[in-house]
Amino acid sequence: MAKLGLVITQVRGVSYSPKDLHDSLNDESIILLRANNIKDGKINFDDVVYIDKKKVNKNQYLCRGDVLICTSSGSKELVGKAAFFSENTIATFGAFCKVIRPSIPCKEFIGHFFNSPFYRREISSLSSGANINNIRNEHIDNLEMNLPTENIQEAITRRLNFVNSLIESRQKQLSKLDQLVKSRFIEMFGDPVENPYKWNMTYLNVLGELNRGISKHRPRNAPELLNGKYPLIQTGDIASSDLFITKYSSTYSEFGLKQSRMWPSGTLCITIAANIAKTSILKFDACFPDSVVGFISGKEYMQVFIYFWFSFFQKILEEQAPESAQKNINLKILNELKVISPPSSLQKDFFK
Repeated sequence: MAKLGLVITQVRGVSYSPKDLHDSLNDESIILLRANNIKDGKINFDDVVYIDKKKVNKNQYLCRGDVLICTSSGSKELVGKAAFFSENTIATFGAFCKVIRPSIPCKEFIGHFFNSPFYRREISSLSSGANINNIRNEHIDNLEMNLPTENIQEAITRRLNFVNSLIESRQKQLSKLDQLVKSRFIEMFGDPVENPYKWNMTYLNVLGELNRGISKHRPRNAPELLNGKYPLIQTGDIASSDLFITKYSSTYSEFGLKQSRMWPSGTLCITIAANIAKTSILKFDACFPDSVVGFISGKEYMQVFIYFWFSFFQKILEEQAPESAQKNINLKILNELKVISPPSSLQKDFFK
């Protein structure tokens, strides 16, 4: 085992103000990446800004082999998310991020470490604050990892890259399947936004129990709350799941359970912070915090129906969400949502 501080350098992000930004990329500007550009372990260039080159130090230019991580956020679940930079694109990064620059030859081996469950657990337990969550240099430097020989590092990296390619291929297949199911939904029920079949409309909270999760204790990551036998689902788990939540990475202890609530398998989980109106259905009993709302109707077919109904409204709810430290919606907004209410027999046919 070796401490990461022995094989990496940490580089802080660029501090800037609105006047330092450019409207487009030109000879005097450079792409600046922020936390929103880190998605599923990769760099996403869909929403970038351009900053004046004069604000950027030489070592703040991203290099192939760097690991970009989010180090500060109002959401604990966003803190620590990381992406390996393998691009040839000239870019830099903002002050709420930092770069981990490996000094070992097999830099991608370090990149895989920063997307490992071990790293996520360690960072989640370390990064907390009163109003904002932060990762300090010593948090990263003091992390320990196995550092085998270079040949073994390269072999492990090749295997992990192969596995990731399989996962990515499977995700694309699932995405296509999801689109097919949505097409079937529209075929049977019409566009739920326009309601062309003129179905009756019912408030969501009339169809079943609609309540927020519970996490009474502060701080929420107190060691005595965690590492027991009771599954703990958070907004990131829901956002990264498909129709069903089939795995978990965090657990509550007996003490954690006492200050929370155990929701039954079949509960539809709805995120109301960080990831807005993302949904997934529990396949096991689990707890979740008050950044998640649970919907229980007692009818599995209805939970599935509501899951796909939300898939049409998620973007609308996200765009309408009020923005403070981070976007969020509340239980009142969900209570006031009106859902198309086709006959139960038709919902059962869709479920089959």
